[in-house]
Amino acid sequence: MNSMNITSDIKAGSILLIGTNSGKYFNRVASILKDAINQKGMNCIYVTFNRPYKVLVKMFKKEGVDVSKIFFVDTVTRLSEDVDLEEGCCFVDSPKDLTTISLHIRTVLEMNPSQKKFILIDSVSNLMNFVPINSAINFLQTVTNKLRLIEVGGSIMMFVEKGSNPSELKNFRRLVDKQVVMA
Repeated sequence: MNSMNITSDIKAGSILLIGTNSGKYFNRVASILKDAINQKGMNCIYVTFNRPYKVLVKMFKKEGVDVSKIFFVDTVTRLSEDVDLEEGCCFVDSPKDLTTISLHIRTVLEMNPSQKKFILIDSVSNLMNFVPINSAINFLQTVTNKLRLIEVGGSIMMFVEKGSNPSELKNFRRLVDKQVVMA
């Protein structure tokens, strides 16, 4: 399945769980963002448990993604360095602080309610490296329920299939409307 097919599945309140192998992970994310943002005019709330904000911005710009349409919730930068405020990004002290992450997501979702938005969580696999699985499930259930209630865009949850524990991932499948595996 390509990014065009995936972004056509982004409907009000829809939740997608997308799997791809680790070697193609970044290219798949960039492709989905380019299609949703550059082609379909959507805005993205990008929650990163993976790479720091500054690294992602450089990488996405190189791929031609309009990063001005992305609001980042960076949960990893402050693990390595103290950072100041950045426009288009909020830095959370720890990826374990799921309450603060949820509050940031909610605040951004409620800004400009007429804008088409979606949430991209990078990645469910990395989230599970920081918190127990039950905490991860509760966090994602809170985020997905909020998204469904306010009916904006859709949520794309990414995970790296290779190495992900299938028994843990089955717990996330009940939260989603559709599961997609990209080759």
